[in-house]
Amino acid sequence: MKAYMKTHRGLVREQNEDTICVADPLYVLADGMGGLSNGRAVSQALVRCFEEGFLRADPTFGSADLLLQLAIRANAQVNGMLQGQERSGSTLVAAVIRGGLLHFLCVGDSRVYLYRGGGLIQLSREHIFQEELAVRALNREIPGSRVRADRQARALTSYFGIGHIPALDRNDAGIKLISGDKILLASDGVFGTLTDQTLEALMAMEPEAAAQAMAERIAAADKRYQDNHTA
Repeated sequence: MKAYMKTHRGLVREQNEDTICVADPLYVLADGMGGLSNGRAVSQALVRCFEEGFLRADPTFGSADLLLQLAIRANAQVNGMLQGQERSGSTLVAAVIRGGLLHFLCVGDSRVYLYRGGGLIQLSREHIFQEELAVRALNREIPGSRVRADRQARALTSYFGIGHIPALDRNDAGIKLISGDKILLASDGVFGTLTDQTLEALMAMEPEAAAQAMAERIAAADKRYQDNHTA
């Protein structure tokens, strides 16, 4: 199995708030919230907690249960770290690939994708206000046109640092991987700039080339408020 990562500070951040761990079979990406204080410190603490906890864990422990236990510990650690301080936070997506199975856990809007047979599938569900608007539209409380048009549609509704986390996304049984499958973990600086069609085309490349091409395409887009981006 091959793995490669690429991360960049972007244009509007004084520092890169993203932190990543690539340590087969564990992969973690945390996107510190640049609009809040100490986003980088929170993302670093999350990744460190996952990495250290995974290394100490019983290797026979199920991946889904292990990811959940690591998330519980990480949340407690972040809440303790932020106690009495200004509000801060980070998203997180973590994946374990072992025994031919993919397990993932997400909080926030960082994404995990499966590339298979030339198609790119988003596996994780984002915790953003747009999803709450969609439910309200379903119940005819608001018009459907407002779901994407609302100015706060992309606002996070769940993240580490919020205290009581209202939502997470995870898979319990595991996704059986087949030859040729590729997994992409990405912060919103990636998919917020590149379309799904572009990401799909780039994922046909080898991992190192794909990650490099994503960074080059993002730079070429010359987006005025380009955020940190990590793939």
